[in-house]
Amino acid sequence: MVSDMTPIFFSEKFNMTLAQMNNEQKNNISHRGLAIKKFVTKIRDL
Repeated sequence: MVSDMTPIFFSEKFNMTLAQMNNEQKNNISHRGLAIKKFVTKIRDL
């Protein structure tokens, strides 16, 4: 899903806008994606 705002946000790391990124790329830089990765790690350590 692409929101109306994603074309204006540019990632220098990927040299493209958020609209051009696939979901995996977005999850690698999004606060939600990073939070889920940390959550999964904590759950596995229990």
